[in-house]
Amino acid sequence: MSEPTLEARCAQAEAEVAKLRDTIAQIWEMYGITDPSTYSGDVISLLSEQSETQLQLSPRGRPDKPKPSMMRKFTTAGARKSPKRTVLPVKLESEESVASLIQKHSMFTLLSSDQDSSFGKVESTGYFQLQFSTKAHLIALICLPPESPLRELINYDKFISDFLTTFLVFITPSDLFQELTKRYEREPNSIDDRQYRVQAVILNFISKWLQVDGGDDFKDPALSKSLSTFLTKHSQGVFKDTLIHELSQEFTKLTQGAPLTAVTISLFPPLTPRTRSNTMLAKTDISIAFLDLERMATNLTILEVKLFLEIKRKEFLSNKWSGKRKETEAPNICKYIDHGNHITSWLKTEVLRFSSREARASLITKYIQLLSALEQRKNYNTLYQVLSCLHSSPISKLKNTWELVSKKDKEILAKYTKLMDNGAHYQAYYEALHSLPPETACVPLLSVICQELFMIEETQTTADPKGRINWNKMYATSQRIQELHRFVPGLSASLSSMEEDPNYRFLILNSEAWYNDGICFKIAALRDKTVEGDEATLAPYSKLDQLYNKGGLSEHNLTVLLSGSQVKTYAPGAIILEPGIPSDYMCFVASGEVSISIPTGVDDTTIGSYGKSDVFGFVGLLLPSHEKPTTGQTYIAATHTVIHFIALPMIIQIAKTDHEFSYRLHLTLARNLAQLQRMILNCLLPSSSSATSEEGLKPSALKPESLDQTKGEERVKRVSAYYSKNHNLQDTKFSKLFKLTGEVPMLEVECHISMGKKKGSGVVYLSQRYFCFVVTSFGNKMREAWPFREITAVTPSKEGDVEFVSIQTPESTVILSKFSHKVQLFSAITGIWKTTNETTSSTTLQRVSQLKERVDPLNPTEEDWELLLKGASLTKYKKGKNIVTEGQSSCRLLKIVSGECNVVKEGLTKEIAVLQMEDVIGEVEIIEGSASQTSVTAVTTTTVQAVEAYFLNILFQHHPEIAGRFYHYISCLLASRLVSMNSLA
Repeated sequence: MSEPTLEARCAQAEAEVAKLRDTIAQIWEMYGITDPSTYSGDVISLLSEQSETQLQLSPRGRPDKPKPSMMRKFTTAGARKSPKRTVLPVKLESEESVASLIQKHSMFTLLSSDQDSSFGKVESTGYFQLQFSTKAHLIALICLPPESPLRELINYDKFISDFLTTFLVFITPSDLFQELTKRYEREPNSIDDRQYRVQAVILNFISKWLQVDGGDDFKDPALSKSLSTFLTKHSQGVFKDTLIHELSQEFTKLTQGAPLTAVTISLFPPLTPRTRSNTMLAKTDISIAFLDLERMATNLTILEVKLFLEIKRKEFLSNKWSGKRKETEAPNICKYIDHGNHITSWLKTEVLRFSSREARASLITKYIQLLSALEQRKNYNTLYQVLSCLHSSPISKLKNTWELVSKKDKEILAKYTKLMDNGAHYQAYYEALHSLPPETACVPLLSVICQELFMIEETQTTADPKGRINWNKMYATSQRIQELHRFVPGLSASLSSMEEDPNYRFLILNSEAWYNDGICFKIAALRDKTVEGDEATLAPYSKLDQLYNKGGLSEHNLTVLLSGSQVKTYAPGAIILEPGIPSDYMCFVASGEVSISIPTGVDDTTIGSYGKSDVFGFVGLLLPSHEKPTTGQTYIAATHTVIHFIALPMIIQIAKTDHEFSYRLHLTLARNLAQLQRMILNCLLPSSSSATSEEGLKPSALKPESLDQTKGEERVKRVSAYYSKNHNLQDTKFSKLFKLTGEVPMLEVECHISMGKKKGSGVVYLSQRYFCFVVTSFGNKMREAWPFREITAVTPSKEGDVEFVSIQTPESTVILSKFSHKVQLFSAITGIWKTTNETTSSTTLQRVSQLKERVDPLNPTEEDWELLLKGASLTKYKKGKNIVTEGQSSCRLLKIVSGECNVVKEGLTKEIAVLQMEDVIGEVEIIEGSASQTSVTAVTTTTVQAVEAYFLNILFQHHPEIAGRFYHYISCLLASRLVSMNSLA
C-alpha cells in the first residue's frame, strides 16, 4: 500500500483538529477551569503518535489557590504506552491558544512520520522549521490552501519568501512552472472545493513570482511562452474575472517593459528610468578637491543605489559572484564590486596627483568630512570605500602629509573606522543597521553579506544523503539576501527625491584612477620625499595628458641644432635618402614636402609624406651598433624642398648634457617612428582592414596589386616579420635562446633571478647537461647556460614564506626565488646536477653567455631602470585572454617575460605576427596615449611585465633626467623594427 500524499495527510490533520477542539472543552470541565489566564506558565506535554494523542496538564495555581493533590490524565482511546514525547511550553491564556497549540502539534506529528520531510522547532519563534524535504513536498507546501493549519505551523509567508529567493539552486524555473501547472490542472472534487482553493493559491504564487527581480525569470523566452499559453488556456475558467485577469495584466506589463505592481515579496524591483539630459560632456580634469562636498555625497549615493537595485537575487546563489563565470552569471554584482574598487582607486589617485603636501592634507580632510555626509545618507558601502582609501598603504605612506591633518579630523576618522571595523564580525555596523526603521533608505555593505553567503555555501551541502533539499541552507541563504531586501523600498523611493548632477556623475565615472596599490605606494614614496622648495618645479596637479602632450623641439633647441648644419636644396623628384646608403646625419625639413615610399614588389609604394619641421634619416643616432645603419624607406622631394643635415655626433653630445633637450628630441623621434610604423602597417595589410586613412597617408597612391588577396597574405607575412625580430618559428624557443646542439629542456620554471647587481623576472631551463636561465625584464638582460659540471654547490634557504635556491660556480652565483611552491626546483636541480657529474664524459662543455652589449650613453642606466621598474608589475594571462585589445588604450609598456602571443587585427582571418619572450608591446601607445591598432592574445599561458604610464608621468617630474633616456630606449625599439624591414624589399 502506497504512502498517503502530503495533501492526504493535511486533510487527515484537519479532521483530527475538529476532534481535538471537543477534547479541549472536556479538559476545562474536568479541571474546573473557568479562567484559563490564571494558569499562565503551565506546561502541556503532548504525547502523540499519528492520530492518537495523550494530553497531560500540570496546573500551577495562584498562591491563594491549592494545587490538585494528584495529576489527572485525559487520554484518547487506544493510546500507546510508550509514545514519542515532545514538550512544548505554552501560556494558557485562552481556550483558543491551547487549541492552536494542539493543532500545530497534531500537524507536526503527522508530517514528521513522513520520510520525505523533516521538521524542527525554533524556540525563539514558536514555528516549526522545515529542515530537509524533497522537491515534490516543497511544491506541495506551496499549494497549501489558506485554511490549512500547516500554514501557521511553518510560517507560510516566510516559507514562500525563502522559496522564491532560493529555488534556483535546486530546480529550474521551467520545471517549477511545469509542476505548478500539473497541480493546477487536476480535476476538482465535485463534493469538496479544496482543488479550487489550491488553484487560487497557485495563481497567487505565480503573481508573487512574477514580481521577483522585476519578472527577471520570465524574461526567458521559453518560460514566458509557457506562462502565456497557461493564461490563454485558463482564461475562461473559474478565476477568469479575478486572479487570471490580474495575472494577465501583470504579465502584459512585463512583456511591454512597464513597471510592475509592487508587492511585498519583490526583492529588487526594476528601476523606473528618469529623464536625463543627452548632452555629452567632454572629459574634464577637475579634481574632487574643488567640488561641493554635499553634492558629491549625493551623487555617489545615487550611483550606489542604482547599481544596488539592479542586482538580481539569483546572482547571490551558489557563489556565482565569485566563480569562473561570474561575469555572465552575476554581472550586476561584478559591476557593483568593480564600481566600489573604482571609487577607492579614484580617491587614492586624486590625493597622489597633488605634488604639494598641503594640497594632499586638505583633500584627506575633505574625505573625512565626506564620511559624515555619507553616514547621514546611510550610504555605508561608499563610506567603507572612502575608509579603504584613507587606510590604504599608499595614503598611509604619506607621513609628512598626515602631520598637517588636524587632531579633530583624525578623531572623526577613528570614529568611523570603529563603526566599520570587521572585528567581532562588524558588530558596531550591524548594531547601527538594526537600529534603523524598515523604511530607511540605506545602502548596506554588500561585501559582508557576500562573505556570509560564501561561508554558507562552503560549509553546507544543498542536499542530504537521501537526496532531500537542505532547507536549513536555503533558509540561511534567504535570510542573508533578505537583509539586503529590507532597505529596497526606501532606496527605490529615495531616487526620486535626490537630484543627480550629470557633471558629477561624469567626473566620478570617468576620472583617472590608478588600480595597482604597489605602484601607488611607490608614487607615495616619491611624493613624501619631496622637500620644500622642490615642489615649485613639479606640476601642482598631475594629469596623464601631460605625458602625451609634451611639446617637440623648442625654438632654442632648433637654433642650436641648425647652427652647425649643412643645407641642401632639392628639386621635385630628387632622391634625398634611399635604402642601402649609410647616413651620419639627421634630416630636418626646412621647407617643402618629402614623399615616403617603401618597396612592395617590383615598384615602390608611396605611404605618406613629411612637411615643414619634420625629421627623418636618424637611424644612425638610434642604432650605432650597426656597421652601416641605413633607412628602409626612400625619401623623395615632392616639391621644391630645403633640407638641413645635422651631424649625429653633435646631437649625441648635446643630448648627453641637456636633459630637457634629450627629452624633447627623443620624444619627437619616437612619435615620428610611430607615425611611420602606422603608414607601413596600413600599406602592408590587406586593403579591407585599412580603409581609414591616417594623417599623412595617401591611399590613392597605393598600387592596384594591393587589392590582390594572395599579395595581401604576403603582406601579412611581411608585417609578421616587422613585428618580431625573432621570426624563425620553426626552431624551438630553447634552441633559439641558447644555441645548444642536442640539448632538450626537461624543466621550465618562471621565477625571480638575481646575479650580482642584475636581477629581474625570467625563466630557468634544465636540460640534460646545462643549467640555463634568461632574464627578460626591462633594462636587465641576462642569458646564461652553465654546464652542470661547473656548478660547485646548490643550496636551498627560506625567509618567511619565500623559498630561495642558490647555484654557485667558481666565477658566479645566481639566486632563484618567487617560483611556484608546486615546483620542487631544488630537488630537480640537484637531481640532474648529481646525475650529470656521474655520467658525463670528460668532453669539455662550453659555457654560453650573452655577449656584452655596447654601452649607449643615451640609454637608461642601471640606476634608471631600478627607478623605472618601481612602476612595473607582473601579470599572468591564460591562454586565449587578450593582453591588448584593438581600439583600446592600455597606457602601459609591456614586455613578454614568458609565453607566446598572437598579434591579430579585426577583419583578418590569420594572425599578423607571433610575439615571444623579450618582445615589447605598446611602445606606440605609451608615447601617444592612442588606442591600439591591433589586439595581442595569449597563445599559451603568458607572463608580461608592465610599466604604467601614470607612474612614468610622476617619475619624470621628480627625475627629469630619466625621461630623455627612456624615450631614447623607445625610439631604439621602433627603429630596430623599421631596420628589420630592409630585408623584405
